[in-house]
Amino acid sequence: MRKRIASAALALFLLPAAATRAAALDCADAKTPLDRALCADPSAKAADAAMTKAYEVLSARLKDSAKDQLLQSQRTWLKSRTYLCPDRGKELATCLVTINFQRQRFLEGLPETGPGSGGALKPIFIEAAGRKGYYAIDVTAFKYAPPTSAGEKFFNAEVDKLLKQVPSRKNDDASRWGMTYSFILHMEMAYASPKLISAHIFSYQFAGGAHGNSGKSNINIDAAKGKLLTFADVFADGAKPKIDAECLQQILKAKAERSIDEKIAGEKLTQLKTAIDEGLSKLDSWSFSTSGATVDYDPYALGAYVEGFYSCKFTPAFLRPLVKAGFVVP
Repeated sequence: MRKRIASAALALFLLPAAATRAAALDCADAKTPLDRALCADPSAKAADAAMTKAYEVLSARLKDSAKDQLLQSQRTWLKSRTYLCPDRGKELATCLVTINFQRQRFLEGLPETGPGSGGALKPIFIEAAGRKGYYAIDVTAFKYAPPTSAGEKFFNAEVDKLLKQVPSRKNDDASRWGMTYSFILHMEMAYASPKLISAHIFSYQFAGGAHGNSGKSNINIDAAKGKLLTFADVFADGAKPKIDAECLQQILKAKAERSIDEKIAGEKLTQLKTAIDEGLSKLDSWSFSTSGATVDYDPYALGAYVEGFYSCKFTPAFLRPLVKAGFVVP
């Protein structure tokens, strides 16, 4: 799902700025495969209705400027569903249930999984249309309003650091003013509880050149102590080799499935193992949820740019024997 989210976000800036609905779906006027799938599947239609209701409730309590930012964000997100979900029978409806639920939770200020850490999350939207010499900006994030614990205060400070990366509208390099630039930052609250806050961030920036740069990162906070967690905080001694071995097998399988014409052996295998180990050692590569944990590798980290993102996924059953007693696997 996250690989599709990244691809969809990049594709959005190739679309014309045509008006896109942000209100309830009219099944009598359903023309696209996506809209027809929503109308044909009761679960997908219910998820779409719940997401739309969350949008309407949030919009009703916002003032004019914030309401406009929300509207722009919603239109951008609705466009992205075309890329997020493949048009393949029941798979389309199943995907639509998932992403509509995720958007609903975001609009409601709720984590995707977990009971919540105690405080209320406020969605943040920073949106701007692109034009020559200026950035198209699409930012969605969270902050606790107000924070109710040391962990929530720490989380807000980390989000403030992220939002400082948002560029001003105009690209200051006058030599590049003939182009339209892009900046995307999307945050998901993957899990939140009184013990753990785990937020996932996708970012992309095009400021000229052959292509833009995209990346994934995470904020994992000890919610009780109000500090960033490290690998040593989470995992027991001796856990790393087992995690390395599992991730290596997943990456080798993914490379084979992508038909990478490359024999990975000898020095190349050693280099791949080293790069995998470096990613696993940094907890900002890890995202936690009730379905387990995911470790993401950005383009270039494990191969050529065209290979895109790689990821390793670990189930709760795999993780539980490897974590320290004080860390509760979601």
